Formats: sequence, C-alpha cells, structure tokens
Amino acid sequence: MYFFGLLCMLGLFSACSDDDKVEPIGTEFDGVYKGTLDVDLDGTKVGADLPQKVYVTKVGDNQIKMELKNFSFGAMALGNISVDKCNVEKQGDNACKFDGEQKLSLPVVGDCDVVMSGTITGEKLEMVINVKATQEGAAINVKVDFTGTKLAADQSSEAKITEFTFDSKEVVSQPVIDGTSITFMVTDTIKAEELAALVPTIKISDKATITPASGVAQDFSKPVTYTVTSEDGIVTTTYTVAVAGKVLQYSLDEWLDKGTGKAAYKTPSPDDKWATSTAGASLLALLGYTGEFPVVPTDDAVKGTAAKLITVYTADVSMAPALTSGSLYTGRFAIDFSNQLNSTKFGIMCDKKPLFFNGYYKYTPGELFLDGSVKDKIVEHPELTDECSIKGVLYEVSSESETLTGVDISGSKKIVAIAQLADGSAKSEYTPFSLEFKYLEGKTYDATKLYKLALICSSSAKGDTFNGAAGSTLFVDELEVVFE
Repeated sequence: MYFFGLLCMLGLFSACSDDDKVEPIGTEFDGVYKGTLDVDLDGTKVGADLPQKVYVTKVGDNQIKMELKNFSFGAMALGNISVDKCNVEKQGDNACKFDGEQKLSLPVVGDCDVVMSGTITGEKLEMVINVKATQEGAAINVKVDFTGTKLAADQSSEAKITEFTFDSKEVVSQPVIDGTSITFMVTDTIKAEELAALVPTIKISDKATITPASGVAQDFSKPVTYTVTSEDGIVTTTYTVAVAGKVLQYSLDEWLDKGTGKAAYKTPSPDDKWATSTAGASLLALLGYTGEFPVVPTDDAVKGTAAKLITVYTADVSMAPALTSGSLYTGRFAIDFSNQLNSTKFGIMCDKKPLFFNGYYKYTPGELFLDGSVKDKIVEHPELTDECSIKGVLYEVSSESETLTGVDISGSKKIVAIAQLADGSAKSEYTPFSLEFKYLEGKTYDATKLYKLALICSSSAKGDTFNGAAGSTLFVDELEVVFE
C-alpha cells in the first residue's frame, strides 16, 4: 500500500509539472506587420494614423525581437526602436502575448527606457510602446499604440529619385541631384514657352510612385515640387527641381574665312560676338609679316576645334608693336593706327547677371620674356616667365555704342564685376576653369541698366603693354558663361 501511494503521488506531481511547462514558439509569429500608430507625448496626442511597419523575429524558444525601423513623427526622427528580447507566452495555436523592456539611446530623446507589450492573434498585431526619458531634469513620456496586419512579403521603404533627365537641346547641363534639391542649366536663349513646357524623364526607387508623373510637361520657369512615396506608403520624400542658371556657350568649333590674299585669315563664329588680334595682324601681312597669325583654329581641342593663341614677334614690321599677343575676346576690332590699343573694342551687350565664366585651357610660356613697350629699346628679362590671362569683365554703358577698349578695360570706373584666372602659369594638359564674377565694392547688378560683357583670353598677360615672350601659346576651348 505504501509503494502504491508513493507511485500515485509521483504520477500526480509529474502531471502537474507537464501542465506548468511553457510551450515553446516556432516562427509562426515572425514577419513584417504593416499598420498605423498613434503617438502620445506626455498626455497630448502628437500623431495619429501614422503608417509604420513592425518587424517580429524569433530569438529564443519563448522570445522575440520587436522593432520599429526608421521611426519618426513630425520633424523628429528617432531611428530604430527595438526590444531585442521580449518574453512570449502562447495563447493557443496561432496567438500569443508578449512583453519586454530595454535601455536605448535615441536621437533627440537621448538615453531612455523602452517597454513593449502586446498580442499577436492570427495575422494581427496590437502593441503598446512606452518610452521614458529625462531632458534637462524633466521627465518625458512617449506612448505609441500600434495596430497592424502581417504582410505576405516585406515592402520597400525607399522613396528616392535616382535619375532626372531632359531630352531637349535647350538643356545644356542635365539635372544634378543633391539631396532633395535637383538643379539644371538651360541655354540663355531659351524661350519662356519652351521653359514652361519641358518634359522630364524620371527614374525612382523600385515600386515607388511619384507625383507629378514622369513624362509629363511642367512649367520650370519656377521651382517644381515632386513627391516620391515608397512601396509600403510609409516614406515620402519631397524634391524641388529648379533651373540653376542660364548658359551662354561657345564651343569654338566653327570658324569663318576673312580677308583675301596675304591678309586672309580665320575668325571664330559668330563674328558679331567674337574678335581676335589676328584681325590686326592680318594687316601686317600686307607690310611684310610672314609669320603665324596670333589666333588660329586647331584640332588640338577638348572637343571639336579649339582656339590657339600665340604671342608673336613683330618688331621687324613697320607700324607694328614689338610683340603682338594672341588675343581672343568678345567685341570687335576696328583699326586705329594712331593708338593700337584703341583698336580692340571689348564687350557685347548683356541683359542677365553673369555668375561664372567657365572653360578649358592649357598653356606653354615662351622662352625669353621681353619688355617691348618701347619698340626701339626692347629689354630682355630672362628672370621673368610669361603668363596667360583669362578673364571676364562686366561693365555699365549708357548706350549700345559705348565700349571699353584696350586703353581703359583694366581700370575703368564703369567696371561692375570681374572674373579672373588666378593661375596663368604653364599647364601641359587641358585644365578646366570656373571663374566667379566678383562684384567690385559698392557695385551690384541692376536689371534696369545697360551692360556689356567682355570675355578676354590672351597668350601674354601683359600683352596690352607689349610685354611677354614670343612663342607663348595658349589653347582655349568650350567656353561658357553661367547667368543667374
């Protein structure tokens, strides 16, 4: 009887122990639950029905990891909020309840205690997250209520514009994406109706959507706003697309024939915009000059054709200076035998504010620097090295006929802004330059006034005083001016 009673007690004890065991979970609760959440800050609702996803992952027999990824509301981006080990208790075949807590360090909030609790029933997740922190001695309590449904597969939260292009000859620089700002350049001759009807082709994150749609014309005479929404509808990114500036381009690929016989030469097109010192040097050919003209086209270019500027020795030609530098400039040439510097008429009319003078150049200085300011007393300066000059000059005029010349282009009070190449030394390979127009003290651009813009390239920086080195050679190509 004693042994029989003992066996019964052991059987009863074993049965009770089996009933008390916690049933381990499988991966049936794992997955991504998409839904909405409400946010309460110290008793005040600060967000309602915010789209969000919660990730559930089994990490133990009776533990799951609960995580909200990239959580934010309003202007507050809190990043990932997670409890790595929540205790789980099954509530039937496909249900459970869970709870857990963890210390986290979150952006904006700082160090905090996070407590999660909730239930999963079938495909539905309901949970409450409490975040407690202290800032400047004051307690902060954030409560988040989430309700969501399990997804068959995760959906992308990426909402980006990956490419933005135009198929238009009026767009000279394709859009550049910088964060949520997209800018592009157009020709300075684009018409208002063309700018108002540009059609972009836009590529975005996989399965995301965009408004306005790609391939639909928009009025880019003012900034246009695009909104990209991720596949899961949780992330939206707003982009602003705008014209960064208008560009006046001169490729120097086309050259025109001028003069006849010994005075025949080539000049860059359009010849109502560009002039060169060759226009004057060609006249010297009639006086016996047989050397190379100071400005000629060349296939040694960044693209197509470039301009080759050479400082030539002309001291042995009557009525000529000791040195003639290669000069390419916007404006015109009108010979003035009494004052050679007055022959160069710098500048073309300009009705927009210039920002940058851009292009490419390379340069080789000549061997011997000469001071030819006094033709019959040329002085050699072997200690000096010639330099090139590239600059842009914006100056004010009272009429279209007014112009600055080689006499006063360097010091006139009419000058408003200058863009100047700082390094005129040797460059063996084509080198890009971008020169910012810097406005002189007290000077600004006024759209109600008249201006001329002079772009000036010279193979000898002091060529206007007939100083330089014979043989100094400057190549320039793909010139452009960026306007506001």
